[in-house]
Amino acid sequence: MPIRWMAWESVLMGKFTSKTDVWSFAVTLWEILTFAREQPFENLSDDKVIENIGHMYQDNKKH
Repeated sequence: MPIRWMAWESVLMGKFTSKTDVWSFAVTLWEILTFAREQPFENLSDDKVIENIGHMYQDNKKH
């Protein structure tokens, strides 16, 4: 799965909406504008990306 390009709702809950599509499009657009010189969260392993997404989800639930 391309977790680095997916919204956290899609990764954690399997939820796909127009908002998650916009997120993925924005990440793709960012790649185009930076000439794909960097991978999103390139300094993190896939497991760490998922772990960080979990933290973002927890923080979002508190608000």
